[in-house]
Amino acid sequence: MGQVLIRNLDDDVIETYRLRAKRKRHSLEQELRSVLSEHAIPSGSDLEAEAESLRGQGPMVNDPLANAMLDAGISGGSLALQSGD
Repeated sequence: MGQVLIRNLDDDVIETYRLRAKRKRHSLEQELRSVLSEHAIPSGSDLEAEAESLRGQGPMVNDPLANAMLDAGISGGSLALQSGD
């Protein structure tokens, strides 16, 4: 596991997290670890923004299916495949 040192953090910010940790009955370190971990997971809107930024760049590889989908105007969403049964 890595370590991070954050310099010049405002005392009010530290106190806010210290009080929050105390209410939850855990350490300041654990509170900060939880907050950072929680915010490291991209939200749905973050993923949508990333997808939007990638649209229009074309397929990342020369993929015939991807090219056909782009030619057909299919730019995203889900694709349901049916079996031959």
